[in-house]
Amino acid sequence: MTTCAYSFQDLFDAAGAELDPETFYRLSRKTINRYVKRLCDKAGWAWEDRVGDDGVIYTAFAPSM
Repeated sequence: MTTCAYSFQDLFDAAGAELDPETFYRLSRKTINRYVKRLCDKAGWAWEDRVGDDGVIYTAFAPSM
């Protein structure tokens, strides 16, 4: 998967998520990654864990092709 321009809001919309984005952004990175994976599974999107330049693990996501 390549880096994409899809936002968390795009994923929320695709998955029908009801979590308030302000609440979402207050979660820990580990919790956000788990939530993103569940939303991707629900929306049928692909996801992949990556390590950022800062050493933090992020979950990248995009619609499945």
